[in-house]
This record gives sequence, C-alpha cells and structure tokens, in this order.
Amino acid sequence: MNMVSKPVISSFLKKIIRYELPLLGTGIAIYAVLFYAIDHHFYGPILSNFVIVFALFKIIYILVYTFKRLAAHLDECCSFYDLIAVYGIIIGLIVFSFAADYYCLQSCLPESFSGLESTLGLVETAFDFIYFSVVTFATIGFGDITPVLMKAKLLVIIEIATSFIMIVFVISNFDKIHTPRGADNSK
Repeated sequence: MNMVSKPVISSFLKKIIRYELPLLGTGIAIYAVLFYAIDHHFYGPILSNFVIVFALFKIIYILVYTFKRLAAHLDECCSFYDLIAVYGIIIGLIVFSFAADYYCLQSCLPESFSGLESTLGLVETAFDFIYFSVVTFATIGFGDITPVLMKAKLLVIIEIATSFIMIVFVISNFDKIHTPRGADNSK
C-alpha cells in the first residue's frame, strides 16, 4: 500500500469506529437489555416490532451517513484496493448487524425461521445467522434456512435491498477510482 492511501483508510476507519460501531454497540446493548430484562417469550410480538423498526432505522443511518462520508473520501482515495477494504468493512458491519437482528427476531418469535435446530447453543445459532446473513446479502439463497413469518421476510427484504443499494453505489462510483498524481505505478 502506498503512503498516500494510508491516511484515507485510517481516517475512514476512525469515522467508522466513531459512528457506526457505537451505533451497533448501542443496538446490541438495547437488544441485550430488552431480551434479558423482559420476558421475550411473553412480549415477543411487541419486541419483534422493535427489532424491525430498529433494523430499518439502523440501515438507513448506515447507508445515508456512511455513503456521504465515503463519497467525500472517493476524491482522496488512491486505489482499487483501498476501496475494496473500505467496502469490505461496511459490508461486514451490515452483515453482522443483520445477523444480530435475525437472532433477536428468532429469540422473540421462535417460529420466525425454518431450518434451524432448536437444540443449538448460542454460538452455533449466532454462526447460523451470520451464515444466513452472508447468503442473503449475496442474494444466493440456498434455502437451508428460510424466513417463515412476515417479520422475518421483511428483515430479509431489507437486507437484500441494502445489498442492491451497495452494489449500485459501488458501480456508480467505479469511475472515481484513481491513482494520485505523482504516485509510482511501476510497483
């Protein structure tokens, strides 16, 4: 990586750490408090509405504010590899946040998804939802885990729409990838 590109990624990572990670951390803390302090089996339908609303606002925030900051950095960004790193971080945040949403929805309404074993522990279930989120974001849809309830299907639709928006943003800004003036391209 050349010397010019390090400050761009570093400043963008600092902003992700400053804005997106606290948002996701706050969301996870709210989920934890709600799901362990409140009987989520009894209040499942109410809490599941919270999961949907929170997921929608969270993804709007991530898309709008992250894309604004990313568009501002595109003029400074030096290479294809810098953009791949930044997009990878954003996609990772989105995938993990949806995995948390799926997990919480399944905790509220255990019949939300089919294809999951009810005897799995916390780690195995979390891994299944990370896998499901990756497959959904990539719009592959193997069908081994499927949404059953309308709220689960709505979350899947939101993730697929997010994936589509990300792809359109990347393609529409592909022409802005450049090498800074004075950089040595022979390496």
